Amino acid sequence: MHYEYSLNHSPNKTLKFEIFTEDNPKIKAEQFYQNKSSFKQLGQTKGRIWMTWNNTKDMSENIFVQNIHISPQYSLQQFKQDFKHSARRINPSGKAQVLILEHNQAKAYLNHPQEFSPPYTAYLNFQFKDGKLAQFAIQQALGC
Repeated sequence: MHYEYSLNHSPNKTLKFEIFTEDNPKIKAEQFYQNKSSFKQLGQTKGRIWMTWNNTKDMSENIFVQNIHISPQYSLQQFKQDFKHSARRINPSGKAQVLILEHNQAKAYLNHPQEFSPPYTAYLNFQFKDGKLAQFAIQQALGC
């Protein structure tokens, strides 16, 4: 079971906190999740943090991933140069995902990709349209 709390900064930009009961075993009552209406009320609750831009034209933040600048002008061609392994798995609709892994996790993935099960880790979701970045999301593994 999971719960979500969201802030919509604009129609094209959302901050979301996603809570899973298995990440918070000390909280026994389901009511804890149901009567919260703000991030402050969650206190030390663990959850996944998402920042999503549904239209990258509204993306004004400076986003850097391993010294790579992700901007509204970011292209599919640049993605293929910057994230070679992830680019191999881009689907025909233009969706791609980049996992942010520790060195030993990346090595395990490269050695046995079909057996790899991603841990709680940060990742980036890219959606390209006509070769340009149309949507973008950052997921920060587990935060408090």
